Amino acid sequence: MTRADEPLSRVRRAAPVVESATRQYAYSRVSAFGGLTVAGTFIVDFTFIGHVGDVFWVLVVFAGISIAASMIPVLMGVAYPRWAGLVFATILILGIAYFVAVAGGELPAINALMELPLFALYIGWFYRPAVSRSLLLGGFALLGVAVWWSGLHLSAASTVLYAVLISLFCYETGVFLQRETSRRATTDPLTGALNRFGIVDRGNTELRRAARTGEALSVAVVHFDNFKRLH
Repeated sequence: MTRADEPLSRVRRAAPVVESATRQYAYSRVSAFGGLTVAGTFIVDFTFIGHVGDVFWVLVVFAGISIAASMIPVLMGVAYPRWAGLVFATILILGIAYFVAVAGGELPAINALMELPLFALYIGWFYRPAVSRSLLLGGFALLGVAVWWSGLHLSAASTVLYAVLISLFCYETGVFLQRETSRRATTDPLTGALNRFGIVDRGNTELRRAARTGEALSVAVVHFDNFKRLH
């Protein structure tokens, strides 16, 4: 019998991790491509926007951060931590707010807003709703302050609203992907019952709850002989 204050460490060590057989997986690949996409937008700004001199060093800094954010996940692969993605997402929303607030002109603001759906989809896909919704709402609030600070014309301010609405759609799409991926990873497709990964995850959750509340925790094991006959 496992005590309520012990994690299922033995089961976790025994559970096979399929993704570790390859160097990259969805989170590291998407994180790398997201950083590369943002870096590409800054390169476009350098190339095609004539007034880049006003914000040259800011663009250099954000371009450098984005290039690093595209290289680190590739180098780390499955070891790329979730908190690192959150850090980049936070820097991204700060950059968007900066270009809306103080970069000057409607074009830099609109260019920055085009990255908002990417931010929303990313955090919705790879982070639990409690974390991602907090970051999303905080980002929207920061963006509202940036619009107020910039004094954008009403036509440009309406573009911010369009970007927010599209980002909400992208965010909910990301949340759906996150839940669907989690469901497929933790349940048996034939019966809908928890598989080994699901049992380990649910078991650790219940163990932590029992340790926190002091309640007893029981585990029942049911074994079917000749289970294939039930199919």
